[in-house]
Amino acid sequence: MKLFGTAILALTLNVQTLAAKAASSNSIQTVDFTKCSEFVGLAPIPLGNVRNLVPQSYAISGTEIGKANLVVRSTQCEGFGVGNSETQPGTLAQVGVNIVSPDGTGDINNYTLWYVTNNLNLATILQQAGINAKLVPALTYNFTSDDTGSGGNLDVNVPLPANPSFTISGYEFDPPSTDPSLLYVANWWQSTQNTTIKTNTTFPNIRFANSAVTLYTDPNSDLGNLIGRGSTAFTTLSLRGRFDEAHMDVIVTPVPEPSFDLSTVLATLWMGFLLRLEVRKSKRTSGSRY
Repeated sequence: MKLFGTAILALTLNVQTLAAKAASSNSIQTVDFTKCSEFVGLAPIPLGNVRNLVPQSYAISGTEIGKANLVVRSTQCEGFGVGNSETQPGTLAQVGVNIVSPDGTGDINNYTLWYVTNNLNLATILQQAGINAKLVPALTYNFTSDDTGSGGNLDVNVPLPANPSFTISGYEFDPPSTDPSLLYVANWWQSTQNTTIKTNTTFPNIRFANSAVTLYTDPNSDLGNLIGRGSTAFTTLSLRGRFDEAHMDVIVTPVPEPSFDLSTVLATLWMGFLLRLEVRKSKRTSGSRY
């Protein structure tokens, strides 16, 4: 009996230790963005073109009408502060699919398909986290104000070695500084075999204005196959954003291993022990040796 109790205690402590390790296994990297402008757009695409690119565990938005929304974002900042590294200028571009929030957070949630940046520090931590991020030193983002002072032309070039490569160009209105700013939270997700990666970006004060831009790509590229042609306008949503600061957490969560119910395991062991005692007792009563 004493030996059995010791075994039960050891099993309990082992399970508690594993649970504690799992609870503390999330890893987080941080990035701070300063003095930024960005484009973000959503364009409807055929659901069948994207279904196999998004894991079944994520719910794609818009499936009730047989469509999905391609999400494209490009941002340029005077400062990318990656972890404890020195702040440097940087540009990024993301392409993904709009999804239903997996954890109930965020004003917008997207599944990441491609991520490019010209900032080495940002590319490094994203790659280490498991995100499909590519360092593209020649990535450019240019906004040229016109004579009216109310807007200008945007030209984003995502060249090789980005795969797919693409450009974004068109007219954007500039958000007036007198317009009220918004608190906005954007989540981008990606999954590997062993982890789920979430980039959670909080914009404390961002201002938006309308834009009318078009994305161009090789119609035979992965992006061209996704949209079904070599270009697309952003008819669902097309915005220019400006913000002084934003904070991003890169959160890596291990996929939980198959679990078991500790109470069921202990009950099974206990019943087996009692059964063994009953067998011994029965054999002793019948005079048989054990």
